Amino acid sequence: MDSIIEARVRYIIEKPVGDIDDTELVGITEFDVSGFGVSNLGGLEAMVNLETLDLSDNFIADIGPLIDLDALKSIDLSNNLIEDLSPAAGSMLGNVEFLNLADNLIVSIEALAGLENLVDLNLANNLISDLFPLIDNDGLGEGDSLDVLGNPLGESSVCNVILPLIARGVAVAYVGDCPGVINGKVLDHLS
Repeated sequence: MDSIIEARVRYIIEKPVGDIDDTELVGITEFDVSGFGVSNLGGLEAMVNLETLDLSDNFIADIGPLIDLDALKSIDLSNNLIEDLSPAAGSMLGNVEFLNLADNLIVSIEALAGLENLVDLNLANNLISDLFPLIDNDGLGEGDSLDVLGNPLGESSVCNVILPLIARGVAVAYVGDCPGVINGKVLDHLS
């Protein structure tokens, strides 16, 4: 177990010394180590009932230990060093409703296509140019929100992904152009 995560676990379970058994971790449903300097998520995989996880403002690159935490509903991984989301593809993260991946180094979001319970997805300030995997996510719809500000989005992503998501009722924060469209509304004609 990562030493920073272990220290936080010891505080939560009120056990300053001695071995920590996995059975002592099953009662943890919320875990916050935002800004603690965490780089290794080792140990989190034993927190099988974890619902809310805040790992923002750390040095995390590998999200692999999270993939079997199927009780997770809210994950904040903003401001880390994440480049690769592929461990999440086909994982048990299908119950996640709130996912904040802002301010990372993410290029590909293919792994997010299967997370159909998403209600709020923040992908701001990454290196994403292709949003097409989101159009395949049937869970994104009326009342959901998506933030893709600060990404190098091309015209194709704006016209062929963002506008259809807006038509499905998703509130999308973005900057980009699509010919014949202003503020997400298609113009019949210009006068």
